[in-house]
Amino acid sequence: MEVAPTGSFPRERPERQCLDGKGEAQLIHLACSQAPDGRQRWTLELLADQMVRLEYVEHISPETVRKTLKKTSSSRGSRNPGVFLRKPTRILSTTWKMCSMSIASPMIPRICMDEMGKNLVKDKYSPEPAKPGQVAREDYTYEKEGRSNLFIAYEPLAGKRYLKVTEHRTKKDWASFMQEVLEEHYPEAKKVVLVMDNLNTHTPASFYEVFPPAQAKALADRLEIHDGGNIAEIELSVLARQGLAHNVAAIEDLCHQVQNWQEQRNQRVGTVNWQFRTADARIKLKRLYPVQQPDA
Repeated sequence: MEVAPTGSFPRERPERQCLDGKGEAQLIHLACSQAPDGRQRWTLELLADQMVRLEYVEHISPETVRKTLKKTSSSRGSRNPGVFLRKPTRILSTTWKMCSMSIASPMIPRICMDEMGKNLVKDKYSPEPAKPGQVAREDYTYEKEGRSNLFIAYEPLAGKRYLKVTEHRTKKDWASFMQEVLEEHYPEAKKVVLVMDNLNTHTPASFYEVFPPAQAKALADRLEIHDGGNIAEIELSVLARQGLAHNVAAIEDLCHQVQNWQEQRNQRVGTVNWQFRTADARIKLKRLYPVQQPDA
């Protein structure tokens, strides 16, 4: 009966082979190794065949190899010794800071800082509330009233976050926000581990453009800065979905809305389920470790 409708027997397709963290690390290590004799570099087909030959996987397609290398930003057979030892070291250092947060000392707060822009818009037509026989109506058109910026400092271990709304995102705004974080929220901490994105405004030099040299140096000396995986981005995503899903026309209303969300979230001690642990990082970032060459 199965042959009649189709005219042929149904073909069985092999299940797609999805590489786990260990398989990705083996593929990346293989792609960065020397190509086989007679070849100047690895091809996708060669890598797929070699993965099967070494019994890393039962089967894998060249397309899966391509997607995996693209996802991990790896290049087949690329070499750049002058840069290799600097950037991976910084990435690994930040990763271990993030992965070991669950055992951090409470005497040294570890916070994540990030920022995002927010357009100030108002509804062109007032929404109509629901009434008998008609659901609530809301027009999709709006009028732009300006733009603002939101800073956030989030301490994952304590489940606390501190936000500030500013009109701009300059070095002065960042320095003023960090000064409030250090002096108002962590006045007793001698050292604060800070994880943030590597933007041109996120630098201790910004303190010197706002505060006297002595105060600027005191603020900069209290920070241990790292760039890398930033949990604060997740908190901003929660804020955008929970507190800023509707249009806000005035910066005063935005400040009020953000302040209410911050207080409610801090009262619930909202935390982030950070699942990228040290054991996962050692597999996922295996390609970043320097290869020790045996002594000749």
